[in-house]
Amino acid sequence: MLNYIAVLLTLVNVVAILYRWRNKKVLLKRYVYRQTTLHQIAKLVIPTNEELLLKKPTQYKKHITDKTVRVIQTPDRKAYWVKDNKFYCADVLDGEFNPDLGKEIKTDSLSKKEMNKLLFILDSLNKGKEDDSRSSGN
Repeated sequence: MLNYIAVLLTLVNVVAILYRWRNKKVLLKRYVYRQTTLHQIAKLVIPTNEELLLKKPTQYKKHITDKTVRVIQTPDRKAYWVKDNKFYCADVLDGEFNPDLGKEIKTDSLSKKEMNKLLFILDSLNKGKEDDSRSSGN
């Protein structure tokens, strides 16, 4: 008889637990921001050290930019370049020009049309340079 009472009480408890579990309200989990979670999110936005080092100017890059001169060739078979803050022009023969034959262009006697042409050429020469304004940033 004692066994029957124990089985009956166990069944009542199991049914009560199942009934209560089924009718339990679902609580929304509150998301906890942990330090590792924030680091994972920040890793997607902040550049890595390798990316920062690629943008950093090196002595070699500075040396190459100081020693090279950009030249632009126009359809009227002339080559233009800027060296030591002076504008130079030379004739192009067979696709090549001699920089020793380059003549410095005096801007005080140019017309407005010629001046606009030279300004356009100057903008084209500086296109693509990161430090074309010679600020103290680099």
